[in-house]
Amino acid sequence: MNLTEVQNVLNTMLSAEPSDGQKRNIVFWYDDDGEFQERISEIELKSAKLLTINNNSFYIKYLIEEEEPETNFLVYSPCSKPQPRDNFLIDILKYSKEFSADSTTVIMRDLKIDVSLRSVVKKYAVFFGNKDRYRKFASYGLTKYSEQIIDTAVLSALLKLPALDIEGVFKTVLIDGLLGEGKFITDIEKFGDMEAFWSLAGDIYGYTLKDKDIKLLAISMFLKHMSVTYRGSISENMAKFIGENISNAFVFIENFMNTPNYIMIAEMITDDIKLPSLIKDIETDSFIETDTFPIFDREIIRRLIENLTHKAGEFDKYIRQIKERRKSHFYKNYENEYSALYYAAKLLSLEQHYGKKIKGSTAIDLYELYKKEYYLFDTYYRKFILHYDRIQNLEEFTPLFMLIENTYINFFLSELSVKWESAVLGLQTQWSLPSEIPQQQFCKKIVSSYIDKGEKLFVVISDGLRYEVAKELCDVLNTEHKGIVNLDTMLGVLPSYTSLGMAALLPGEEISYSDSGEVLIDGMPTKSTEQRATVLKKKYPKSTCVSFDDIRTMSKEELRAVTVGQDLIYIYHNTIDGRGDNASTEKQVFEAVEDCIAELTKLVRKLKNDGNATNILITTDHGFIYRRTALNESDKTPKELISYLIAKRRFIMTADKKEIHGTSRYAMDYLMKDSSLEVVIPKGTNCYKVSGSGSNYVHGGASLQEIMIPVIRFKSDRSSSDKLKVKKVSVSLTSLTRKITSMITYLEFFQNEVVEEKWVPVRLKAYFSDEEGNRISNENIIIADSRSKEFADRTFKEKFTLKSGKYDKTKPYYLILADEEEKINEEVQKIKFNIDLIFNNDLGL
Repeated sequence: MNLTEVQNVLNTMLSAEPSDGQKRNIVFWYDDDGEFQERISEIELKSAKLLTINNNSFYIKYLIEEEEPETNFLVYSPCSKPQPRDNFLIDILKYSKEFSADSTTVIMRDLKIDVSLRSVVKKYAVFFGNKDRYRKFASYGLTKYSEQIIDTAVLSALLKLPALDIEGVFKTVLIDGLLGEGKFITDIEKFGDMEAFWSLAGDIYGYTLKDKDIKLLAISMFLKHMSVTYRGSISENMAKFIGENISNAFVFIENFMNTPNYIMIAEMITDDIKLPSLIKDIETDSFIETDTFPIFDREIIRRLIENLTHKAGEFDKYIRQIKERRKSHFYKNYENEYSALYYAAKLLSLEQHYGKKIKGSTAIDLYELYKKEYYLFDTYYRKFILHYDRIQNLEEFTPLFMLIENTYINFFLSELSVKWESAVLGLQTQWSLPSEIPQQQFCKKIVSSYIDKGEKLFVVISDGLRYEVAKELCDVLNTEHKGIVNLDTMLGVLPSYTSLGMAALLPGEEISYSDSGEVLIDGMPTKSTEQRATVLKKKYPKSTCVSFDDIRTMSKEELRAVTVGQDLIYIYHNTIDGRGDNASTEKQVFEAVEDCIAELTKLVRKLKNDGNATNILITTDHGFIYRRTALNESDKTPKELISYLIAKRRFIMTADKKEIHGTSRYAMDYLMKDSSLEVVIPKGTNCYKVSGSGSNYVHGGASLQEIMIPVIRFKSDRSSSDKLKVKKVSVSLTSLTRKITSMITYLEFFQNEVVEEKWVPVRLKAYFSDEEGNRISNENIIIADSRSKEFADRTFKEKFTLKSGKYDKTKPYYLILADEEEKINEEVQKIKFNIDLIFNNDLGL
């Protein structure tokens, strides 16, 4: 409170010329309710001393009359003036002056509160009697008052909120009452008015229960929020908690969800209302949009695991449900669970689509089918394992994991390998496919097509980048870079291992082996980066080889120094094979794939921006097969005692003609003229029995995953044209009306473009705001990522719930569509609306 006026009046009284023959001024101030007790010491007296009555009347009388008979005094009592017969200082009072202050009037004048609200201000006399509380209230800078506004401001100040904030009041009280020590509630009871809090709870959030209990209030607000999207039945006992003013409670909970204490309170209420038993027999679609409590996510996940494990067959339904949950608040908390379920459903749906039978009879048929469709089995399995590994509690997922593992290994890998082995019987003497460029002709057929035209070329060789990973990398490059991205394939060399695959990507006339098993090109070694650079320069003098690890740390100037003047730059990258081919890290191979895609995407950007690259090829030495469970002993082929040049887990290279049961032989003279060497590979996806661990990640064989070599061609577009520029799809509001007449309204939206090539998904926040930008509704998430050509598949219907309040039908309000992924939430659209509610609830807040 501003004490300037009180101070001025007192100083005037105490400094006035004494009357009636007195030599000094003595002023008594009896403060009936002790309103100024805490602040009396702040008053600065210019010509008087302050004495406070506190069971010390004898001392005061002695001081005034004997010790300092000529001093001016202000005698303050925080109590009512006693009766004359009880007043020990009555004789002094008779020749002194009296002062009184009406603090309520002073407060109202200072804060410019209308006299009609006097009773409201007066009930907060104790609150305003403290300077810190008063200053906090005044700091809100209110210019408009009502009983609700004053109540809210007092509560906000007691709760130390930075601004007048009715939602903040209820959030703080709920957290304090349910999780804290109740300190704030005690302050409200002591210095404010708890009845005012409950009155606001009734007026704003429709709390009408007789019991004024914080937990019951929380239950009411949570159930109101739940009722907006929940389609199942509830008991009468729960229904009484819902009542009216649902929209305000809905918006409150939507905002409350973003606080760290929300989940603890939600879990507490879940137990109190026995929610698990309530939804036990309710159809999943009845609460698929409901996210009030995390239990809904856990129950949906539990049901999806159960249905998928039992192969219930409604895979499209499960995929739709998972996609619907992406918009729910707690999706991020369970993102790995949902993602694992999504890819499990996709894999099982694919198995169902093919009728558990791999189609295709010839090598060309199977090769092309894998490129177009079958690779998805590997992708879905990889993604399932990736997210499965990230789940904290795996016990619930174990049955589904076993099903996916069994489906992938015993159906897909097994069936595909049997079909493929039968189809390539004719290739055992001449390893080639008429439709495919052999890997060993990479330089002759592909690299030279750039160099011969005088075009500078960067070649990135990523060890272990199998076809399905390259397919995903293409999608990423297409959506992050302006340019053209194409994916071709080559037929990889046999055996499909690093030394031979890397050599095959170099130019030369003849591939051969040294006596120690080292791969040579025209008699030159090819193991190290430096040795490969020597081979490369023989054919292309203006060329160099460099490792990815060196390039990633180079500055722009350093990269230019390495590449300027060169026509051909080979870059060696080893993330997938680096982890997969190590027994201690092979379980991390799918995480390595994620890292690989991210690293290569950044590398392309660096080469474009810092290296001025226009043409970039990305390829590999070999692919790989990975399964999570260890091979059974029956899956391992005995390694016979025969002479060999090279022996690995997945192949033996030998000139020995001794037959090994359970293997296939491929002549090496397709690669080396007049060679007597053969590569002996275990049938299917089997390995040889060798000591040690590390048989889950393998390569060296003839499976499609190992020998289908991807070649990504990226050509940067530096023109001003937007044709090859990456663009996010747009979303339009298709609802014709621009007037809202109800607190809850539905609007329809349409994704204009299909997600493909240079059109990428967009994730939008959708909400209503007033002219000042204040949000007046809940927030919806629109995920526009449909690849469907069908209009119906690209239509979205969203529910908006307005906050209760006064809406002026003559003023504009706006539907905001903001890109959630933009750091500054860049507005995409701002659409004008009028709000003309049939029932307008004005609480004055």
